[in-house]
Amino acid sequence: RWHRRQGCFFHYGNLNYYSSINITLSGFWLILFYFFTKVQLSQRLNLERLIEEYLQGIEELIIIPHGYLHNIPFAALPISETEFLIDKFRIRHAPSCQILKFCQDRKPVVNVTYGTVEDADGSLPGARLEGQKVAQLFDISEKNRLIGEEQSTVTEYRQLAKRIQALHSSHHANSRLDNPLESALKLANGRITLGELLLWRLDDLEEVFLSCCETNLGVAESTDDVLTLASGFLCAGARGVISSLWVADDFVSNSLSTFYYQLRKEGKSRSAALQQAQQKLRNTTGEELAQLLRSDLKPYKDYLEQRFKKANTKWKTLVSNLKSLKLWIVKVKIIKIVKKRKIDGGTELKNT
Repeated sequence: RWHRRQGCFFHYGNLNYYSSINITLSGFWLILFYFFTKVQLSQRLNLERLIEEYLQGIEELIIIPHGYLHNIPFAALPISETEFLIDKFRIRHAPSCQILKFCQDRKPVVNVTYGTVEDADGSLPGARLEGQKVAQLFDISEKNRLIGEEQSTVTEYRQLAKRIQALHSSHHANSRLDNPLESALKLANGRITLGELLLWRLDDLEEVFLSCCETNLGVAESTDDVLTLASGFLCAGARGVISSLWVADDFVSNSLSTFYYQLRKEGKSRSAALQQAQQKLRNTTGEELAQLLRSDLKPYKDYLEQRFKKANTKWKTLVSNLKSLKLWIVKVKIIKIVKKRKIDGGTELKNT
């Protein structure tokens, strides 16, 4: 069924109409990209017909997917040769109707204090740059910035999330499709798993930007609800979360978040700021992006050289170890072949 309310458009109820695509996707989420182009997905979802018949005059969509439809990047689905769904609508997602109601029933926070968690293990220079830009835009105090391996601990992260209203979290994370409760944010001295996050209460948290990998990647099994790090923050009390479906590039994430926060600073809503930031990033050429990064990364020249030198040393060690392992495997194979020949030869002699 379709329902119109407050200028937004909802779909809820039985999704048997889309059962064919849901069954098709049930093997594994990456099947989206191996067997279907985005154009084919748009056709299977009948986007053109839905827009024509039901979505005229609508500016914002709230999408509550069913099953494996949670793993479709709706914003990137084409609706014509030159337009994507994000070009026509502001888009918001919710894991379920219950969580959507829970978020909407909360009173918005008036005075917002920002905090950042940046480059928790020291391996993401773009994440550190992200945090610096957010801090400059919103005048974030040093006590509300957790930077690098010394500060970005599990305890400090939780304390920060409790005392601020907007959290920008930029570091490593991973999704466990085989065990969703073990999906985790990776920090300097450990992890914060989804199972732990679901026990937190963050009643003052207005917004979370998870500039990390796979924070909205999950699998729906026995219920329609998908357990992800993003939904964990919503259940803990956050009114809104920006998250990723897959592995996020360090410097591209930096550019997207910069565009987003500049628009938020201008007074745009979350959905409008994200829509315009995605469009701006899509329309930015590689050369323009490289030029932006060159100027941004100048202060980090010494830091980057040190990190790349360290990474190069690790790479050389890894290659050396792999070569040694390969030689060891070859030796083992030769020994096995020699032994087998001796055994076979002895058996033949005995039989003779």
